[in-house]
Amino acid sequence: MSLIVKILWPELRAHRHRLIFVLLAGMLVSASKAAVPELLGRMNHAWETHDATMAMRLPALIALSWIVSGGFRYFHMYWMRFISEMVAVNLRRRLMNKYLNLNLSFFQNFVSGTGGLISRMLNDIGIIQGGFEKLADIMREPFMILFSFGYLLYLDWRLTLFILAGAPIITTILRKISRSVRKYAKHNQESMEDLTQILKESLDGTRIVQSFNLQSEMRSRFEAQAREFLRTKSKIIAREESSGPISESITSIVVFCLLIYIGQQILGRN
Repeated sequence: MSLIVKILWPELRAHRHRLIFVLLAGMLVSASKAAVPELLGRMNHAWETHDATMAMRLPALIALSWIVSGGFRYFHMYWMRFISEMVAVNLRRRLMNKYLNLNLSFFQNFVSGTGGLISRMLNDIGIIQGGFEKLADIMREPFMILFSFGYLLYLDWRLTLFILAGAPIITTILRKISRSVRKYAKHNQESMEDLTQILKESLDGTRIVQSFNLQSEMRSRFEAQAREFLRTKSKIIAREESSGPISESITSIVVFCLLIYIGQQILGRN
């Protein structure tokens, strides 16, 4: 992790002013959304007390909070995605300059050949770019959690502690799934690199392939590598998609206990 930060931080540092704006926009998005539950609670109270003035103002405030949230979310996501594009282009520019200055013996001895180099230029940097785009969530969601946590403490601190009891279980499961995904992601990148190499060999050597009737050989090599790519990709997808149902199942159990607790509190008051 420290190596990744050391390599990629110079790329992000050039855009630090934009990243500060992205961070502030994400904070405002979370704050706007976190205010909605409180406004909804006050609106329900206004309906119960037949307060016509607040019953008119509060829906307008709720709509305004969502409009403000949507506006800041637009700038938040736009700049984060555009920064990731600029970083990806700069990485490809640097990689291209590196390729042009490499010794010829490197190209001859490189296992994956020029196809592997093309794959690293396109596919690997594309994965890095996708990771940069995920920074938008990392820079926004913690504030949502923080504001929501503060609001829950304001409502009922016992209830908040009860909810937090299920958080370590969900976090542990998601961490284990994440480690498994990272393990197969490396194999998947290597499979894509080999797939690109076979494709390049087939296209560059079309005349040779057709002259010696090697179409079936190249086709079988491509099919075998494609199956290996799909095998590792299926494991990655399976682990990514399993995190949702597992976390939702645990959350449903926590919500069940939570509803029992709330019901007991209400019944006790009566």
